[in-house]
Amino acid sequence: MTTYNYIYYRQEYPQERGYRMHTQTLPDWIKVKIEQHRNGTYSVSKKLYVESRLHVNKRVKLGPDYSVDYPNRDILIELSAEISRRWL
Repeated sequence: MTTYNYIYYRQEYPQERGYRMHTQTLPDWIKVKIEQHRNGTYSVSKKLYVESRLHVNKRVKLGPDYSVDYPNRDILIELSAEISRRWL
């Protein structure tokens, strides 16, 4: 299990014709966790959970299950917009 206290947001740079991903620190009442779970005998997957102490210790799974080979950073980038929309 890996716990994160930040999410990513996209910052556009029009003069460079591109963008960069920057981090945004989360408030202390919210944590993002990526855990590995065994699905049967041989398959293992990653799941992202958001834990909120503000909402009476609420724990919510976001997004699909990911392969173990999929980097945690990419999972965070993919789901950061939804986390920001729903909790911030």
